[in-house]
Order: sequence, then structure tokens, then C-alpha cells
Amino acid sequence: MKNFLLSLIIVIVLTGCSSYLIHGQFEESLEAYNQSLRWREWSNASLYITDSIREEFKTRTSAAKDVRIVDYRIVNETYNTEKREAIVEIEIDYYIVFIGTVRTLRDTQKWAYLDEKGTKRWRLMSLLPEFR
Repeated sequence: MKNFLLSLIIVIVLTGCSSYLIHGQFEESLEAYNQSLRWREWSNASLYITDSIREEFKTRTSAAKDVRIVDYRIVNETYNTEKREAIVEIEIDYYIVFIGTVRTLRDTQKWAYLDEKGTKRWRLMSLLPEFR
């Protein structure tokens, strides 16, 4: 009975540690992606995009060539530990070079912890917003 309880405790602790590490990886991915957008490092940002929307992401970044992001704020974050998914609402302050007026838009980012090409990591499932 002692061995069973010890084994159960070890499994619970390891599961908790795994969830904690995965959530930490999510926070790092979220920050790195949004900082890449902030500094117009499109190729770095594309590292977080799921393969299924990569081409459309490139199209959106090309369309945003005259956009300058001034700031961004995380407004709301919903993290589902069991499904390993997250939805993050971000406010982005930006301006278009030839217009110059600072505008704000709200972007809803959908993230999932996926296994793509044999590597498990956080991937963004939603596209870059259209800046208008």
C-alpha cells in the first residue's frame, strides 16, 4: 500500500510540474511573439505560427509593411490546462506611416500546444490582424 501511495504522489507531482512547465513555455511564446510584432521582426514572429496558416501570415505581414506598432497590452488571458489551449485578447496601438494617427485595435490570439514535425510547442492558430 505504501508503494502505491508513493507512486501516486510521484505521478501527481510530475504531472503538476509538467503542466507548470508547459504554462511557462506558453507565457514565453506569447511574450516573444508579441515583442516580435512590436519590433516588426516578422520572421521571428512567424516561428510561432502554425503551419496551416503560415502563407496567409506572410501575406498579412506584407500588407503591414507601413504599420508601426507603438505598444500592446494583454487585456484578458484564458488558459485551459487540460486542453493545452489559450485565448488571449490584446490591444495593439499602431499607426500607418503615411497617416500618422495612432489607432488601437483588439486582437484575439488563439494558441494551442501542438506536436508539429515531432516537436511539441505552442503555436498561434489565428492570423495577424488587418491594420486599417
